[in-house]
Amino acid sequence: MYRGTRLAILREWASRDGSRDERNTLEREFLDASIGLEDSERATAVRRNRRLRLLTAGLALLLVVTGVGVVALQQRQDALRSQRVAVSRQLAAEALGLVESRPAAAMLLSVEAFRAAPTFEARSAMLTVSAHQYYQAELSGHDDAVSEAAFSPDGRTLATASRDRTVVLWDAVTRRRLATLLRQVLTAEALLEPGEPNAGRARRERLEPLVGEGVQFQQGTSLRTVDQLADGRSPW
Repeated sequence: MYRGTRLAILREWASRDGSRDERNTLEREFLDASIGLEDSERATAVRRNRRLRLLTAGLALLLVVTGVGVVALQQRQDALRSQRVAVSRQLAAEALGLVESRPAAAMLLSVEAFRAAPTFEARSAMLTVSAHQYYQAELSGHDDAVSEAAFSPDGRTLATASRDRTVVLWDAVTRRRLATLLRQVLTAEALLEPGEPNAGRARRERLEPLVGEGVQFQQGTSLRTVDQLADGRSPW
C-alpha cells in the first residue's frame, strides 16, 4: 500500500479529469485500498491524540486537586499545632500560678501542658513546680482537721491525730489505713515513739490540713527525719 508522498501524488493524479478511464480495475482497487488505509490510520491517530489530551487534562486536574488537598492538610496541621501550643502555654501559666497554693494541681497542670505540646513554657513550668514540690499523697480518714502527724522509727507507719479525737494509723508505703484509735489523751507521737517522744515528730509547718477530709503529708528529709530510738517496738 502507498502512503505518504507516493499516495499524495497518486491521489492528485487520480483527481484529474479523465484519469479514471486511464486506470484499470486493479489500479483503482489499489488506490482505494491505500486511501482507505490512510484514512483509517489518520482517524486512529486522531482518537489516540484525543485520549492523550483527555488523560493529560485528567492528570493535571488530579495534580491540582492533590496539591490543594496537601495545602489544606498542611494548614489544618499547622492550625492544630498552633492550638496545642496555645493550650500548652495556657496550662503552664496556670500551673505556675498554683505552685504555692495548690502544688498537686500545679503538678498535674504542668504535666498536661507538656502533653499538649513540649513547649519551653511547659518544660519551665514542670521544672519550677518540681523544685517547689514536696507533695506526695493524700490520706483521707478524719472528720476534722489534723493537728499532728508522726512516723514510726522505721518510717513504715504514720499516725495522724485529729480534732475529731481519733488517731489513725497508716501504712506509709501502701497508704492503707491500718487502724483507727480513740485519741483520748494520746498523741500521734506517744503511739509511735515510746523512747523519745520528740524524736520522730513531723514538722507541723509542712503539713497542709484539709478540714473534714484528712491530711496531706509531704516527702523530703524534713518530714522523715526520725532519730534512732533505743526502743523501736510499737505499742500496738
